[in-house]
Amino acid sequence: MDSSVILTKERIISALEILNQRLTERGVTGELCIFRGATIILAFDAFLASTAAYLAQKHKFPVPDWAKGTSRALGKPWFAAKSHNIRMVLLQESPAAFRIRNLFVSANALHRA
Repeated sequence: MDSSVILTKERIISALEILNQRLTERGVTGELCIFRGATIILAFDAFLASTAAYLAQKHKFPVPDWAKGTSRALGKPWFAAKSHNIRMVLLQESPAAFRIRNLFVSANALHRA
């Protein structure tokens, strides 16, 4: 392997371990998925819990115990858009199951679900 490579396997693993530790300290749990070594996606429990609660309420099922409350909320707000104007819309129309977990999505974000 070329010694000039900055991101060695060992450095990537070390960085992911540090990321995991810091997220755990902040109460953020989720999955880290690496696709073909190029894309990293964090799937937060907050989104899964929000979706489960929203769909249960919509279809008149009991909300699963693991999805109740705000224990799976994000520490900082997350918006499904970067535009300030769209963020203002998302603040108003985001379903309650998402808002209480600091997730701001459109009212029809799950319209196919």
